[in-house]
Amino acid sequence: MGKKDWKELSALKAVKHNGVTRSRDFTTEAYMEEFRKFNRTKKIYDIDPYVEVYHLRDNVYSLFTENCDAGGAVFMHLIIGPEKALLIDTAYGLGDTKALVDGLTGNKPLIVVNTHNHCDHAYGNCRFDTVYCHKYELPYLEAQDSHIWDYLFDENGRCRWLEFDRADLPEFKKYQIVCFEDMHVFDLGGGYEIQAVWLGGHTPGHCGYLDKQNRIFFSGDDIVSTGTNVGVGPNPNDFNSYFGEYMNITTFRSNLIKLMAYQDQFDTIFPQHGPVGLSGDLLPVLLTSCDEILENPESFDYKMEFAGLKGEASIEIKQKFIPGLGVFSYTDNGL
Repeated sequence: MGKKDWKELSALKAVKHNGVTRSRDFTTEAYMEEFRKFNRTKKIYDIDPYVEVYHLRDNVYSLFTENCDAGGAVFMHLIIGPEKALLIDTAYGLGDTKALVDGLTGNKPLIVVNTHNHCDHAYGNCRFDTVYCHKYELPYLEAQDSHIWDYLFDENGRCRWLEFDRADLPEFKKYQIVCFEDMHVFDLGGGYEIQAVWLGGHTPGHCGYLDKQNRIFFSGDDIVSTGTNVGVGPNPNDFNSYFGEYMNITTFRSNLIKLMAYQDQFDTIFPQHGPVGLSGDLLPVLLTSCDEILENPESFDYKMEFAGLKGEASIEIKQKFIPGLGVFSYTDNGL
């Protein structure tokens, strides 16, 4: 595929599919417009023109790409250690992610980890031979097959949301999935360690990753300014919601307290969506919001209806503002 202008790549269409209208992610678009003005490290490489590469620390790259179903553009984060590199998430796999990462790392041995199993974070896993995840994510990743991208196209094979060449998606192959426990440590050589921190909430095995050397916590989707969806609960239409008992605010709150014990080891939060470089001082604010919701679930600020893209019935989601961050999204099933 030839190199395309970013505006062409991000021309998301507002369309209705299975009764759900998805449109452009204006929050992230507005942020990225400003981010590009003030951050001069942006590069786009011919090997994978779907990805904007930002060099945000000496050994940290953040790889920005549009979400193929308009659910919100996503970051992958790459940490290059003395002997090995670690890639956090794989997005949809659109474009040759592996070749891009190998070029950035100088072909260092690569550890690939997922924050969680969702399509915009893990559908690119099959470009790699081995992927690490928390044990509660295993059944979801094992369920991936060659049809995971089908919903992105209409009956005529046209893209429903993001315009791209279908040939730029990977050919699905099974890959090795290695599970780990809470607080697992990945060794990048020379004493450089990345620690996995189980958070739950958004998905059962959702994890963040602590880089003590850069004082960064990579928070996945559990701490984001575009909407902290840690209390939606298991999908009531999915009888295969494995470990759904960990998809709630109570689990997230407990793990948030655990994370706060490490707060002296990081200053900055890098989510997978929206603004990066959030302040670590937001954690007590998040804890207060959790307590307020659990004490009074009716303390929400507004409600909205949400339906999935694959024919799921709509559910009512309550939204509560989090000062300085965004909103908490939750249901009565996710407390």
